[in-house]
This record gives sequence, structure tokens and C-alpha cells, in this order.
Amino acid sequence: MPAAFLIAFGVYLVEESHAAVFAKTEKPKFHDSGVYSLVRHPMYLGGLMILLGFLFLKFSLIAFSIWAIYFVLCDWMASYEEKDLLRVLGKEYVDYQSRVPKWLPLSKRKKSVI
Repeated sequence: MPAAFLIAFGVYLVEESHAAVFAKTEKPKFHDSGVYSLVRHPMYLGGLMILLGFLFLKFSLIAFSIWAIYFVLCDWMASYEEKDLLRVLGKEYVDYQSRVPKWLPLSKRKKSVI
């Protein structure tokens, strides 16, 4: 059952992030809503969750090693992309980073203004 949930949620993250990024718009736009309000890298996380779901279906040390290497590569790519986003978007992206976690949904709480 956990495998099915991981695979389904991974597919959801990938599909929703693709829909947001590749939507036909007049000009490129910064996305911070939808799945991008859950995590900063939903495409990468979706792929990781799908692979993790399959890993749960048939565990092996080789498959786990491949998943771990893929996670390290995704983290490296995400960190590389974030450097560019910080350069291009500046404070807007810094604010986004403070609100939205890099990998684990709900690992950061939104600050309330009272």
C-alpha cells in the first residue's frame, strides 16, 4: 500500500509541475502556487517518489543504491538551479525559500503575521 501511494503522489507531482511550467503563457512566470507551494522541486521529488515506490515493491541493495545516487544527483541539480534562481529573482526567491521546503512537504511552517 505505501508503494502505491508513493507512486501515485509522485505521478501527481510530476504532472502538476509540468502543467504549471509548460502552460501556454505570454511570458515566463515565477511559480509559487499549487505543487510549488508544497516543495520547491516537485518534478525531482515526484521522480524520486515514483522510484521509491517501486523500490518498496521489490527491495534490493542495488536498487536502493541507485535510488540514493539518483537522490544525490537530484539534490545537486536542484542546488545548482537555485543558485541561478537567486541570481535572477533575488529577494523574491529568498522569500520563497523561507516559505517552502526544498524536499519534504510540510517540513516548514508558514510564518503568520499577527
